[in-house]
Amino acid sequence: MMNIHKTIIIFILLLSNIACQRGDEVQIAERVLLLAAVSEDGNALRHASEALRKDRDVVLAAVRKNGEALSFASKDLLGDRAVVLAAVSQNGMALKYASY
Repeated sequence: MMNIHKTIIIFILLLSNIACQRGDEVQIAERVLLLAAVSEDGNALRHASEALRKDRDVVLAAVRKNGEALSFASKDLLGDRAVVLAAVSQNGMALKYASY
């Protein structure tokens, strides 16, 4: 059952990425969907638009669920102390993705 749920979330994210260029309402919807997705599975961050990979709240939610989701974050956040600490607290191996 969980795999079907993940598949649906990923499908919705992919569709929302396509529609992302159509306006602010779609971008807000994409962010809400992505926050729900990464709260369930941090690796859903891999399907996010580059803009949302730069969104600190989205990335924090992802790495709190799966520290290794840090690998999908924007380079801008790889040196963010709070983001890296959250990722490493969840999975020490995430440190390899951090920038110093």
